[in-house]
Amino acid sequence: MNLVSTLLVRANGLTTPLFWRIWVQNKEKAANAKLTKIELAKDMLLSLREVTSVRLWVAMDRWFLCKELFQWLNSKNFD
Repeated sequence: MNLVSTLLVRANGLTTPLFWRIWVQNKEKAANAKLTKIELAKDMLLSLREVTSVRLWVAMDRWFLCKELFQWLNSKNFD
């Protein structure tokens, strides 16, 4: 099982889980294919944007570091 999660890390080091989604690998490329891990992360970050408009810093596992996600983060004013 793969878990994609978002955590809030405060300046004092306190960590609080915010959102989490379970990613299911889809071996078939069907029209009703499951979301990718990056799509799940985007969905959670957009949910966070609905709660607050403050400038947010995003840190992630290097697996998520790809050009598409980086450009998307910049377009949504995430750091």
